[in-house]
Amino acid sequence: MFGIYNEPFNISWDVWKNGGVVTDYDETDDAFSMHKEDGSFDSPGHQGIVNTIREQGARNIIVAGGLDWGYDLSGIAEGYALEDIEDSRGLMYDAHKYPWKTEYATSKEEAIDIINEEHPILIGEWGIMEGDRDEFGYDYGEWVSYIFEWIHENEYHWTAWCFYHEAGPRMLKNLYDYEPTEFWGVFVRDELQDR
Repeated sequence: MFGIYNEPFNISWDVWKNGGVVTDYDETDDAFSMHKEDGSFDSPGHQGIVNTIREQGARNIIVAGGLDWGYDLSGIAEGYALEDIEDSRGLMYDAHKYPWKTEYATSKEEAIDIINEEHPILIGEWGIMEGDRDEFGYDYGEWVSYIFEWIHENEYHWTAWCFYHEAGPRMLKNLYDYEPTEFWGVFVRDELQDR
């Protein structure tokens, strides 16, 4: 699978799909040194990337994440779905779910559910951090169970984030004995064992 433009943010759905000038940047990020003097750059958009991949002869599944750091797929239902060639293995859309997106969780989940009728969905990144219970009032097990139930109900594909012990939300306490974290890793382990 080819994942393209991971976690786009602060652009319109038109720029997301069709490309254009992207002006939001972090001047401390070395990656922006290759861009224009003001830090902006011309994006080919997701459709441009899909077209380029297909022109090279690749027929792999292409995974396209939504806006708001991959969380929002509502634009796909509003006319911004990507177009693909007939003899490819297709496209799927990637949504990232975290507890700190609670201010509009229900509407965004509904948007994902709506496009699921026509497009495969990958919940490609999701998880809960150790401090999220205190900050957001979630019980770890309840939140994870709620998301797993939603994933299974809709037959979404999923991967969990993150298997590296120094990133977050981390599933492992350390890198050497693969002991799962109590707030996240144990739930993923149990889910995989139950399948």
